[in-house]
Amino acid sequence: MSTHVAKTPQGGGGVEVGEVAGDGVPLRPQPGVSGPAASRRARIRRRIQQAALLLLLFAAGCGGASQIGTDEEAFSGVDALYTAVTTQRADLLAQCKTHLTSLKAEGKLPAPAFSELEPIIAQAEQGSWRPAAERLYAFMRQQRKGRS
Repeated sequence: MSTHVAKTPQGGGGVEVGEVAGDGVPLRPQPGVSGPAASRRARIRRRIQQAALLLLLFAAGCGGASQIGTDEEAFSGVDALYTAVTTQRADLLAQCKTHLTSLKAEGKLPAPAFSELEPIIAQAEQGSWRPAAERLYAFMRQQRKGRS
């Protein structure tokens, strides 16, 4: 813990701005509380905020793939997409893209699942067949039993 002193533009004496933690982040003083108690509370508050942010990031990243749902036609469409990508057939890829787009429009393929499939399709369309197949395989493996 240190006190940061700002110099005035004319090079005169310093003006005490406030305490800063070891990492250089200024600590906001609490009204009516000064000294070590204020610094400790500020550190605790900052740690709680950091923990909450990490928890949020962890939860967002660990949700797994969006689910295809229970519609057999949607599942078959994703399966056909896997065949198109692994066999590197651009004609079948185009058909699958059209079919999956219509399934999404009909409400048979959930929008979040379609949103995960779109970049995979684009990757295959650009000729990156193997990485697209790997991503699609990972997506399919994360589907829950019962497809719900």
